[in-house]
Amino acid sequence: MKTVYWFLLSAILTGLAFWFVVSPWYPRNPIAVFLITAFFGAPSIGGALDVIYGHSFRKASIGNHTSGVKKITPSRHRGQSPLCSSIV
Repeated sequence: MKTVYWFLLSAILTGLAFWFVVSPWYPRNPIAVFLITAFFGAPSIGGALDVIYGHSFRKASIGNHTSGVKKITPSRHRGQSPLCSSIV
């Protein structure tokens, strides 16, 4: 049931964004301009906070599902990519 609510919310927000972009009107009210800017800017702000705070928002909201992920350790050789440390 929770999935249905997320699907409906995303469908409503997608429809609202489509209406903002396609409709032939220009917002003149400062509050409407702010709300439209916040609507389209919120994903960028959320992504920036996610990067700054080390994905803590995502872990808090969906739980810690990283049990099968191997942690990448720094390489022992100078100038070598951490992704290549297992080759040596």
